[in-house]
Amino acid sequence: MKLAKLLICLGLLIYSLFLADVSLLGAESDSKSPVDMLKLSADSEKKVNFQGIRKFERHFGERVYKAKVFHQAPDKWRLEFLEPEVRKGEILILDGRHFWRSPREKRRGFRHRSLRRPLQTKDIERLVSNYKVETQGKEKIAGRKAFVIKCTGKYSGRPSLILWVDEENFLRLKEERLSADKKITYRVEFEEIEFRGEISPSHFKPPNGAKMQESRQRSEELSLAQAAGQLHFNVLLPKKVPRGFELGRVRIIRRKGRKAVLHLAYTDGLAQISLFEGTSDLPRRQAKRTAPPSPEEQILHQGKSLSVKHWGHLNVLKVKQNQINITLISEIPRQELINMITSLEKFEPEEVHSNK
Repeated sequence: MKLAKLLICLGLLIYSLFLADVSLLGAESDSKSPVDMLKLSADSEKKVNFQGIRKFERHFGERVYKAKVFHQAPDKWRLEFLEPEVRKGEILILDGRHFWRSPREKRRGFRHRSLRRPLQTKDIERLVSNYKVETQGKEKIAGRKAFVIKCTGKYSGRPSLILWVDEENFLRLKEERLSADKKITYRVEFEEIEFRGEISPSHFKPPNGAKMQESRQRSEELSLAQAAGQLHFNVLLPKKVPRGFELGRVRIIRRKGRKAVLHLAYTDGLAQISLFEGTSDLPRRQAKRTAPPSPEEQILHQGKSLSVKHWGHLNVLKVKQNQINITLISEIPRQELINMITSLEKFEPEEVHSNK
């Protein structure tokens, strides 16, 4: 009898210790700052294995995809498309720099980057310096408890970002990006998810012995001086850059049958400003959208004539200066972009540009 009571007491003690560990784990998660959670969420995809059903939406819901997803950390993916009907049954496999996808005569729409390129540490640091990051309680996504993290701009006319981060492993279960006027421009969400010890390697091999292809790499990133030395025209740099933005990437785009185009990407950690320069007509992306662009408006600013139009949530500005065709694209307020595109001056390599 005494032995039975002793065993019961011992069992209760072990159970109470287990509950204490669980509560401490929850308390530890709750004690992390919103910025800490943001940083952990940036790396979580590289550390956890899962499968589930994920929905992707871009550009105000004009492109909606749903797929069964398998992920093996750090960088193996398999997507089996369920929607839209025209893509149903197609398969996309990614393995680091290699990929395979179902053959299709005319392919358009879903891009590999729709899986979301993880935020780099420098991007988070920029984001935190230009956006207010705060938690807004907890919600359930795909049956999992998640912290809600919201990033709102410290300056007017900036987009915002809302993340639903798993309470246990900080995986992003859902995220929404909203334009300055609160329209959703990007949304990705798990409708179902199951975390696994390991995903079968067969999921990441093409069927019938097909071979993986190497992904086309982005154009090489350069310094301004390196880019200027490779181009046949004088590079122009803006003297007025919107508050919070820094020059994040410099690259040269080379297309068959076209002259080289310079792409300068400015970022504040979330929003981006793309500046394109070239001496021939700049290439246009052929994309079908439900909403056509607004008519081009010709305006005169500081003695310079430029065209302005609005396409979806983006402002597109064009000007010609020193025989160079310049295009500026961003979602931030039009007047800030007008001030930027009309402040272009010749880049001198010996100068130091902080772009603050």
